[in-house]
This record gives sequence, structure tokens and C-alpha cells, in this order.
Amino acid sequence: MEIIFKSKKEKSNFSYCADIFKGKKKLNGFNKMVESLCERVSDDEYSVRDVSFNEDLTGTLYLCYPLSVVVKEEIHFNSLHTLISEIRRVYQKIYEDPITYGVWGHSIYDLVIESITIYEGNLVDVSIGS
Repeated sequence: MEIIFKSKKEKSNFSYCADIFKGKKKLNGFNKMVESLCERVSDDEYSVRDVSFNEDLTGTLYLCYPLSVVVKEEIHFNSLHTLISEIRRVYQKIYEDPITYGVWGHSIYDLVIESITIYEGNLVDVSIGS
């Protein structure tokens, strides 16, 4: 996991992330999922609404909320189920060392996935709410 940006007076981590995705073509989007990051994800839970991709994918995940930095992590997934599991895994690593990542305002139990967008180059943007 790599910290690629720290918030500054001139630019927030949110605007830094927005610049990463600016002008990129959206390949896939999942909205209003509202999956809790702390819930156990099981195969049975997602069997009806799981989305599988045509192949195993390697992507780059960018996270900036509720952080004072932007985190970049390479992830591997082949379905919506494994993508959510990877997002949860990265957040769990962040919350193990919250000072390093500048976690503010929310415990991991407050966080939910509101949407996921995959852009060309398999760049993964996750909208996290609380």
C-alpha cells in the first residue's frame, strides 16, 4: 500500500483523486450498494446479485476517505464479490495504522461503499460514505 499524496492547503486529497480519474472512460459502475465495510462478505450473501467479470483483473485502487492522504493499492478481482473483499482488506490495513494514513472522524464501522467505478486501465474509484 502506497501513500501517493498528503492533503495540503492548496489541494485536498479529494481533488487529487478527482484529477486521477478526470477524462478517463468509465468501464463499469456500481451505485448505491451501501455495503458495510465491517460486515462479513460470504458467497451466499452475494449469490443473487454478484457480478462476474470476463477475466481475472488486476486494478489500481485509490482511497481518500476518511483519510488525510491518498492511498494507492494494486488489487486482484474477478467479480463484484472479490472487488468488495479487496476494498475491505485495504481499509482494514489502513485502520490497523490510522495515524500513518490520517484517519479522521469515523471508525471503520461507520463506513459504507456507496458506489464503485472502474475506469480504463482498471483504475478503481470507490465512493465511501459514513
